[in-house]
Amino acid sequence: LLLPLIVLFAFLLRARMFLYGDFYYLVDQARDMLLTKSIVVGHTLTLIGARTGLGGLFHGPIWLYMIAPFFFLFGGNPFLTLVPLFIIVSLTLVLLGFFVGWRLHNYYFGLLLAFVLSVSSSLVSTVVYTTNAQMQPVVVILYLYATIEFLRGKDKFIILSLFLVGLGFQFESAFAVLLVALTLFAVLLRGKFPSIKTSLFGIVAF
Repeated sequence: LLLPLIVLFAFLLRARMFLYGDFYYLVDQARDMLLTKSIVVGHTLTLIGARTGLGGLFHGPIWLYMIAPFFFLFGGNPFLTLVPLFIIVSLTLVLLGFFVGWRLHNYYFGLLLAFVLSVSSSLVSTVVYTTNAQMQPVVVILYLYATIEFLRGKDKFIILSLFLVGLGFQFESAFAVLLVALTLFAVLLRGKFPSIKTSLFGIVAF
């Protein structure tokens, strides 16, 4: 029963503003809604997402395609489109924290990690104005899991690590660059390169 209680607690910490029917609708959210409108209403598929802070560079489009089903279901209502997605992403992080802690150590460590993620002030405070960057903690915790398993001698996990680095570029390119450096460091720290076949699969996954 502890895990459902932790998830409920995480929801209550994040949902106060939402339960009053309010959230921060700022430039980034409006930008994403307009881009999603062109997909859902204009039927224009895209292979690039929103602009980054650097002119001429763009995020990937996956975030827009994540918004699209909610946009379609709720007729483009910004609150009903974005808020459910924000809550799902936030609570998914807590559940993944449990999974990663459990797989790397044990059930109790999984519960502890889920609890820490549920009460993290940094994670709670960003929910009400979430953009594509909110997906990055989800990517990072899975990346850390895969990389630790790789360091423990499980070669094939480097494929998952590189896939998640590539996924990170979809949501927040500036941070994903750090994951590239961290992956190289992990390979050097392990002291043994993965096989050529595994490396090629990892590059394709990236």
